[in-house]
Amino acid sequence: MNVKGPWKIVDNNKTQILLTAQKLFSEKGYRNTSIRDIADCVGTNCSMINYHFKTKENLYIQIIENLWPSLDYISSDTETDADVLLKDFVFKSIEEAFNNTQLIQLCLETKIFPVSEKADSIIKKMTEKHFSHFKILAEKARYNHIKFLYTSIFALTIDIVSQNAKSADLSKDGHAGLEELLCYIETTFLVQ
Repeated sequence: MNVKGPWKIVDNNKTQILLTAQKLFSEKGYRNTSIRDIADCVGTNCSMINYHFKTKENLYIQIIENLWPSLDYISSDTETDADVLLKDFVFKSIEEAFNNTQLIQLCLETKIFPVSEKADSIIKKMTEKHFSHFKILAEKARYNHIKFLYTSIFALTIDIVSQNAKSADLSKDGHAGLEELLCYIETTFLVQ
């Protein structure tokens, strides 16, 4: 079975393990999710998970690494106007956060409760890559206080994504507040 999106895995059982682990890790946290929990939800045994990933840490790292393709997509530059490029980058980043609520939660948890040096290093590289691209675009658009601007935009985004994740079972709308947030960021932060 071929899976669409950032998952590059063909094996259906392995894909189910990854998707289930991602869901459980984001809901319960890395430390509160066992290999047995994942196996029970998938309907397989622990040895199958160990066969594919060897350790719970490797499984977690595989999930985090699946963020890379979506970050590369965000970084595509098609416009020449610096303001348009920056706005496009910010909007794509925010939409990606709304689309990957579970992965955002995993990254946040890893920053607060590090899983391992390797997982922390991967998240740090992704964050640095994202900020570096933002900084280049903001400098081209002649923005000041770039680190403050970046932190303000994405801290607000993460807060709203986290609130949506908590109420997702009630509303079933993972994009609640997206349009309002995009409008607010455009009128508050992306003006000179």
